[in-house]
Amino acid sequence: MRTTARIFAIAALGLVLGAASGVAAEWRIEAEIVGGDFTAHGQFDIPYVEWGLKDPSTFILRVAKEVQVTIETEGTIVVAD
Repeated sequence: MRTTARIFAIAALGLVLGAASGVAAEWRIEAEIVGGDFTAHGQFDIPYVEWGLKDPSTFILRVAKEVQVTIETEGTIVVAD
């Protein structure tokens, strides 16, 4: 039995809420479907300081001005009757 893999690129538009309310971020998640199983992964940066959130750096502690988010998921596709 031969299984065919299909790879899809999904572009999503997210809305960040809170101090930077109304700021939108766009990221890309790639999904692969083989039979009824899928895996998806993506990575994007959130430049929170640029978006108006407070930089938590102090005299002793320095942090990056953006946060890197990684998403990895897998599951099974079930078709409802």
